[in-house]
Amino acid sequence: MKTFKLRNSTRIDFMDIGKCIAILLVVLTHVLQRTVYGYTGKDGWGSVLILMLAVPPFFFFSGMSYRLKKPLSPLGFLYDIIRRTFLYLLPFIWFILLRMWIYDQWPTFNKAWDDLMLYPVSGLWVCWIMLWISLVLDIGLFISYFFPKLKVLFVSLSLIIGFIILMILRHNGNIQHNNTIGYDYFIIYGPVFLVGYLVGPYILKIKNIYLSIACVLIGFGCLVPIAIYNHPIITAKFLMKSQWMMYLACFCSIVFYFGLINLIQKLKFSNVFAFFGQFTMETYFLHLMLIKHWKGMHLDNNWIIFWTSLGLFMLCLVNTLAVVVVTYFIPFLHFIMFGKHYSHYKFENNFFNRIKDFCYSNGRLKMEEGS
Repeated sequence: MKTFKLRNSTRIDFMDIGKCIAILLVVLTHVLQRTVYGYTGKDGWGSVLILMLAVPPFFFFSGMSYRLKKPLSPLGFLYDIIRRTFLYLLPFIWFILLRMWIYDQWPTFNKAWDDLMLYPVSGLWVCWIMLWISLVLDIGLFISYFFPKLKVLFVSLSLIIGFIILMILRHNGNIQHNNTIGYDYFIIYGPVFLVGYLVGPYILKIKNIYLSIACVLIGFGCLVPIAIYNHPIITAKFLMKSQWMMYLACFCSIVFYFGLINLIQKLKFSNVFAFFGQFTMETYFLHLMLIKHWKGMHLDNNWIIFWTSLGLFMLCLVNTLAVVVVTYFIPFLHFIMFGKHYSHYKFENNFFNRIKDFCYSNGRLKMEEGS
């Protein structure tokens, strides 16, 4: 009988703890949007503060983990694109189909293509930005296959060139906001991804507890005035006048996490955060399925707001754990839903090994492209 393995030995606790904190804040801000009237309104700087604390770390940690990838051979490049397409687009597809079923949108099925293309901007933009960032970076890994000692340089340049091209097109009006693949998000968070990639996953940890506390206070203390005095111009929409303020906010968020993660790692139950941090993708999609289409509630009692918010927040987390536990023992189902099986058991390995066999004409399973 298969036992429930809580952690994969290849995962990095530092990043999973940070991702856990970030996804909890994402769920929290989406819950508050529905329970607190005017939460994202004219004076809703609190929503901007949580947004800046929640979103940038995901791209920073993704960049750190990408540093582990090795140069890609020509066929390895093809394999990696196929694998990442499954990883990011399978959740997108099943989410759209379930959404149409749950909210009875089948009568408007003829508009499904428009929904499919526009919806990422409202919630599933993560799929598109990660898919395209991965493609741009894989181009750098492919070039570095011929110059392995310059891998960091070529991967960084590929992201920088992609960023510059999109910046020029966006600034000149050649591409617009609310487009299919979320260019604005690439422009906003691409530099954060690059910083994470340059830093790498083996960043030195803070041993001094006072220095960790100082990072938390400085990061958070700088974010508060940024959120107050620059709301509402700090948004997910690219605006040249607020772009540098966005980057400053992202930097402050990273400083905050750098201190907070080191503090949490000193706790005996830090493994709980690391455990839940494995399921950020699952939590993101499942909580959107629960509350994305709920309209704002007009609750006028603070206690009712508090308990309603807490209830919805816990419901989202319990829903994630329930799905993870069930699909842990059904790897194929987890793969169909999320494009991966987090325990890396035989199903996922065998599936992608067959793809790798197809990509490599000689059938030898070389590991040039890394994990």
